[in-house]
Formats: sequence, structure tokens, C-alpha cells
Amino acid sequence: MNENNKCTNLVIYGSNLGSTVNFIYYNRFIKNIINIPINLNSIILGIILSDGHLFKNKANNTLFSFKQTIDRFDYFWSVFNKFSHFCQGYPRLDTTTIKGKKHCTIVFATRVLPCFTYWHNLFYVDKNKIIPLDLYNLLDYEALAYWIMGDGTKSGTGLTLQTQSFTVK
Repeated sequence: MNENNKCTNLVIYGSNLGSTVNFIYYNRFIKNIINIPINLNSIILGIILSDGHLFKNKANNTLFSFKQTIDRFDYFWSVFNKFSHFCQGYPRLDTTTIKGKKHCTIVFATRVLPCFTYWHNLFYVDKNKIIPLDLYNLLDYEALAYWIMGDGTKSGTGLTLQTQSFTVK
């Protein structure tokens, strides 16, 4: 390619931009041109299979959130840094009660964006989280690693994936 025919590409998605935390407002045009970079898809899949949640609003846009106990801060922070471009605010502390016992947690949530709606449509039916029928085709080593980090426990010489929030059906 000669000097006069250089091609310039503008990419509007997370991996080429810094954090947008504390950048208050995205208009509808900006929200609709934001895409999830391919390198984050496996991470999203693994996190949704573990401790990630998606919430769709009436405008058909979706918020992605992730929560971990405070003792998992290093892992949590590494995930937040990958998604900080999509977030309006920094993570916050929260408490969760499980079987009557309070746990200190940390949580982040992205902005409500159309780019997360694909994942919501894949994992939710009538506001209930499901396992997609084509999970085998979606799952790769990186997604499995994030699933294990989120909900895996050592079991003897093996590994157990905590899937009690999903029914067999």
C-alpha cells in the first residue's frame, strides 16, 4: 500500500479506550455504537456461568454486573479493569446474606447498553437464568477458566463447579 492510500479505522469498543468511569452521560447514539470486543466474549461467558448477572430494561438495553466476596478482590479487580470502559462508576462494597450468614462483597455494574443484550437473550428466559442449549459450542478454555475462578472449588484431587443456581431442566 502506498503512502497516499493509507487506511484509518476507528474502533468504538472497549479494548482501545481507557476507563470511562465518572464520565457521566452517554447519549443514545454513543450507546448504540459501543460493541464488546471479541477478546471479552469468553470472559463474559465464564462470568455469567458463575457470579455474573444481566438485567434488561424496558428499552431492551442490558446491564452486566459481577459480584464477589471481598477475599476475592484481586480476581474481582482484574475483571473490573477489563470492563471499566463500560462502567460509569467504581465498584462498591455490599453485603449478601446466604443461609442467615452475612458476607462482605464487592460489586460492579456496567452502564445499560445494547451490546450486552445479546448475552441476556442467550441466558435468560422470562427473567430466569438458563444454560444455553449450545453451551458446548460457546465454551472455550478461557470461559471455563473464568467459570472456575467464579464458582469452582477444589474437591479432593478434582474440581467441582457450583451450579446449584441452575436446575437440571
